[in-house]
Formats: sequence, C-alpha cells, structure tokens
Amino acid sequence: MRFRAWIALLLYVSACATSAPGPREPAARDPRLANLQRAAKLPWTDGGRCAVREASEPWPVLAERCYQALDHDRLEFHDLTGRCALASAGAAAMGLGVWEPALKYLYSLEWG
Repeated sequence: MRFRAWIALLLYVSACATSAPGPREPAARDPRLANLQRAAKLPWTDGGRCAVREASEPWPVLAERCYQALDHDRLEFHDLTGRCALASAGAAAMGLGVWEPALKYLYSLEWG
C-alpha cells in the first residue's frame, strides 16, 4: 500500500512541476495560413484581396506584388533590428519616393 501511495504522490508532484504553455500563438505550419495571418496585421486599400490572392507565394513575393495595395497613409514601419536607415527617415523618405525601392530589402522585417 505504501508503494502505491508513493507512486501516486510522485505522479501528483511531477504533474504540478511541469510548466504551463506560454502565451504565444502556435506557429502556423501552413505557409499560406502564415502569410494570411501576417497580412491581416497590415492596412490594405483593397480589403486584403491581393494578399489573399498571393498568399500561396512566399512572403517576399506577396510583399512585392501587393505593395501597391497597402494603405501607405496608415502604414507605420518599425525597424526592430536596426538594419534599415530608411525606417528612421520616416515621412521625408516616403515623400521622396525612396520607400518603394527599399521594400525589397524590408519585406523580411516586422511591420507594426
């Protein structure tokens, strides 16, 4: 009987010692779904139709093909890695038209 009690206590303690799952969302296994989730965070002038149409492509292709459909007035870029000098230039760079050619470099960075 003592052996069973020890086993039960051991199982109870080990179950309590496991860590709870983190608050992060599980990563999408399907690249199309991952692209749709990523695109859903961006402001679109076409309601996201271009992103849905191009969601099967890799993210860089989607970003280049649908760049014109982004609502540039509502888009704010945050360079979390500090790799892009144009991100800190802000509206001046956008006004000069420098922003669009830089997209090919920026597509892999986070949009906020």
